[in-house]
Amino acid sequence: MRSPEGFEEFVRRASPWLSRTAHLLTGDAARAEELLRTALARVRRVWWRVRRAPELYAHQILVKTYAAWWRRERHSAPDMGLSQHETVDVHVTRMAAVVDKARVGRRRRALAVAVCLLLAATVVTMTTSHRGSEPAAAVPTPSSAPREGEYREGARIVAKGMALTPEPVAVRYRPRFGSPGVFTECVADDGRRSGFRVAVAVNGVPAFETLCGGLVPETADWSGLVVGKEAVVTVTAFPEPPVAGAEPLPVPPGSEVRVSLGEPVLIDEYPLPPRPSRIASVENHVASEDGEVLLRSDPADPSRVQQVTAVLPERGTYRFVTNAPGRVLVDFGGVARTLGSWDYADYVSVHELPVTGGEVTITARPENHQGDWALLLMN
Repeated sequence: MRSPEGFEEFVRRASPWLSRTAHLLTGDAARAEELLRTALARVRRVWWRVRRAPELYAHQILVKTYAAWWRRERHSAPDMGLSQHETVDVHVTRMAAVVDKARVGRRRRALAVAVCLLLAATVVTMTTSHRGSEPAAAVPTPSSAPREGEYREGARIVAKGMALTPEPVAVRYRPRFGSPGVFTECVADDGRRSGFRVAVAVNGVPAFETLCGGLVPETADWSGLVVGKEAVVTVTAFPEPPVAGAEPLPVPPGSEVRVSLGEPVLIDEYPLPPRPSRIASVENHVASEDGEVLLRSDPADPSRVQQVTAVLPERGTYRFVTNAPGRVLVDFGGVARTLGSWDYADYVSVHELPVTGGEVTITARPENHQGDWALLLMN
């Protein structure tokens, strides 16, 4: 059975890091390979729908499949890793297993459809034969539950906590993915404040520090997190470091520190805001930035994958500019970053270059992006 166009290339590209995730979940090489093959077979089944950005879908399927296994077997997952390098024989064996799983899955679905049709025909026959002799029973119509939940910055909020300084905030939750979104808010003197910093730890292991209300840095250390096991995320507010010898401003006692934890969702499951009648171009932002445009969206085809080979400096930053919601998955020579916004306001984010000092191929894969975006190398 021939694989869909682009699927085998995706398997070759994504298998190393998906395999490491599977091994982290299962803690067993054989079970990790079986989990990976099962997830890839499911991705192959819906490749036509997810082919433009299959990485996130594959990751979610991997975790959901393991969660189903874990619920059945109560299997714990130690923190282990695998090599990034795989041989051609491993890839060929894996592809053969994925195709075989897809073939078996197709047969099972066909059998299930046949059984359902047979049962439906039997029910119709029995109903027809009894019509007139008995009053028809009322069949309740299942109602569609309203969409519930709170969403923020591409994530569904799964846990919240609050404390008054100097006490830390402790939020418990059971992670289904490798790292959560951590959203903080500090309120003092009846107003929101951003002049504090917060230190975040997971199960006692320091993860990162940032401004209260700031973004989670890409260098955050999530080694204290184990997927499937309850975690305690602790957030402590402390003063911003002094500038030019000035005394640091203390955190007022009794200040409210609010924390929300979120888990990523697929972009087509995220409740995006209504599209306005007019969206401003990012051209003004791009022109005002002192940097070189590395990649930019294609107005004729916003979902088109963009690629460039550039020489990056020894140290530096890049900026992501957009005017609309959606994700852009950027690969810097094998190092992945997820960029994006979640409304139609102008958005600019600054990041450290993950790869420096040489020629690097950069690939950007838009994921249901609704407008313009640009990636700039800052001077």
